[in-house]
Formats: sequence, C-alpha cells, structure tokens
Amino acid sequence: MRILYLLQDLPYPPTNGVRVKVFNVISYMAETHECHILSFGDKNLRSRAQEFQQKVPGIRILNFFPLCSGLKLQLSRLAHLMHGEPVFLARWDDKAFAKRVEEALGATRYDLVHLDALGVAPYVHLCQHIPTVISTTDAVSLAYKRAARASHCFLRKIYRLFASRSIARFERNILPLFSKVHVVSKPERNYLSSHVPGAAVECIEHVVPDEILRYPNRTSCFLSDNKRILFTGVLSSESIAPGLLAFLSIAYPVICQKCPDVEMTILGRNAPAKIKKKIINIPGIRFLEWAEDYCAELIKPEVIIFLDRSGTGVKTRVLYALGLGKAVVASPVALEGIEVRDGTHCFEREVGVGFAEAVISLLNNPELRKIMGQNAKRLIQDKYSMETTGPKWVKLYESAISKNLRKTMWSR
Repeated sequence: MRILYLLQDLPYPPTNGVRVKVFNVISYMAETHECHILSFGDKNLRSRAQEFQQKVPGIRILNFFPLCSGLKLQLSRLAHLMHGEPVFLARWDDKAFAKRVEEALGATRYDLVHLDALGVAPYVHLCQHIPTVISTTDAVSLAYKRAARASHCFLRKIYRLFASRSIARFERNILPLFSKVHVVSKPERNYLSSHVPGAAVECIEHVVPDEILRYPNRTSCFLSDNKRILFTGVLSSESIAPGLLAFLSIAYPVICQKCPDVEMTILGRNAPAKIKKKIINIPGIRFLEWAEDYCAELIKPEVIIFLDRSGTGVKTRVLYALGLGKAVVASPVALEGIEVRDGTHCFEREVGVGFAEAVISLLNNPELRKIMGQNAKRLIQDKYSMETTGPKWVKLYESAISKNLRKTMWSR
C-alpha cells in the first residue's frame, strides 16, 4: 500500500498517548508499505522531523506546518464560532496545508489516506474517491461532556457543555464521510456507533512500545520490604488532581497508620500553586514535577496508583505501569477501556478506605505483587503490543480500501 498520513501533530518524540499511537503505527506500516507524511506541529518542527526520519528511515515527510497562532488564530476561532463549528479546529485551519494536500494527491496515486485526530478531519473533503481512515483515538464530544461534569467552575462547565454539543454535531456531520473510523477502546466505539449511526467505527487497542515491554525490571521491587507508592499524572487536569487530593485526605492517612514506614512519590506535571502547596506540606511525600527517565521512576516503587475521576480513552500511563509488570491500584475511570480483571491484573477501587486497604495488602505481600505484576505484563504483551495490533491496522486499512471499491462499483 501507498499511504498518505495527514497528522495533527508530528509524532516525534513520542511523549504522549496520541504521539505514541501514531509513531508506532507509522513505524510498523513503513516496514512493508510506502508511507508519506504531511503534518502540523507546535515547535522545533525541523529538528523533530529530522529525528523522526532518522528513527523511521522508511517514511517520506513531504512537509510540516506550524500551528495557527496569535491574532490569526483568534480571528479563525471567531469565524468557526460564528459558523457553529468547534473552535479548536481553528488551530489546524491552514490554506497552505490544504494546497500541499491537493498537490500530493495530484502527484501521487495513494491507496489510502489516514487522517489522525479531529483537527485535520475537515481535509477529508480533499480526498474524494480515495479510501480514508480517521483515528480520533477517543470520542471527543464524550470527553468534553465528562469534563463538564467533573468541573467545579461554573463558567468552565458551561463552556465545556457548549463545546461538547458543537463537537457532537461536527462528529455526526464529518465521521460518516470516512471509510473507517478508529478509536482505542470499546466504550468509545460503542458511544460513537450510537451517536453517529452512519460511521463505520472500529476499535484497535492502544500500543505499549517495545522499549517499555523490554525495560529491565528489578526483582527487588517484588521481594523488597520497602513500602513505596508512586502517583503519576498531570495535576492541572480537573479529572486527576481532585482524585489525588481525595486520596491524600482519606486513604493516605489509613495507609500511614497501618504502614508507618511508607514512602510516597508524586510525579505530577503542571501542578497549580495551590495544589503544589498542599502536597509539599504533607510529611513523608516526595514531589517531582518532571523525571528525566520516566520508566526508571515507574520501576522504583512497590505500588503505583491512578486516581482519575473522569475522562475518556485509554490512559497511556496506566498501560505503561502494567507493561512494566508493576502492582497497580486504580480507580474504575483510570482503567476504563483496558481489559483487566480486578484481583488478577490489578486492584480496581474507588478512592476511599477500600483503596487504602488494596494498597496496604500489596505493600505487605511481595508474592501478591509479583503474581499481579506478571499477570499485568502478560496481558499487555498479549493484547497491547505492536506485534498484536499491527496486523489489525493492516486489516483496517485493507477493509477501508475494499469498502471504497465496493462503493465505487455500486455507484456505477
């Protein structure tokens, strides 16, 4: 296959869930297929593109474009708002990008065009008569709806509800135009299939990179008498920070009472000053805003906790912890879309005394940590590795091409 990728973000370095997904899919496809790329990006685009090209030599980056910003962005947002369109689309509304897409399609015969994320979805109108796949990763309107429910700020809640309705309308209009729509979990697939009946939605699981699965795990974390807990998450998020604060006020004191020698590390990016002050005033807690080697921090503790209260899609950081063979205790929201079994691969608990008891049982039982960690790693290897998901992407692309061919023959 010859595939043209239209990307919302240049996926290198693969530092977040969407970049990891795109980087791994393109790397896999480039081994046996011809992959061309047109992409947006936020900064250091030239050096990032060069590094991406060196890392995956089989790709051909046709061009890359900076995101719309400044006054132009504000005017574009206003125009989208007046037309009843999601305002976030303004950041990827670029005539130069559209022209380059048309040039690429005119110069080369592509078997398929993959558009990644809703930001570039409007460019599907340039891809008439060519099979198209869009990967939205998550159901975006559902994410905004849940974020609105989680918000404690009235104005922010109203804005997110408005945005959710606007995005839902956009999804209903745009997604049926694609041959196939991809999401990373069954809850997203079920939501979009119901919400956009005309869309051909399919689920392919998120990918855990091979370097995570091959990362050297120390058996000392299973056998050690240390009692170390790690929390990791973006603390500017209203779906994550409240869960951490609830844990610190309800569950953490119970853990400290039963395990006086417990040590806790909070690895939390973008912490608001108020939250950061609360954290650093709690005795026995080590606070980090950034880790040079993220995996090294995940390997150290005996137990890793995830406390998400809302959100959609699969949480990459949860998959990484499971893929490293760690003992995990997480809220149901943090585990949504991951096919784990409570008590086998991890403990699933709402934040409260039950959460504390699950953490304590793991801290006090090295054998349980070992068994649960091994089960978790095996699950990720079997279901969330590129070896498993790669063939699914090939099948998705081939089914999009077949669907488009049948549609073309029928129209004749």
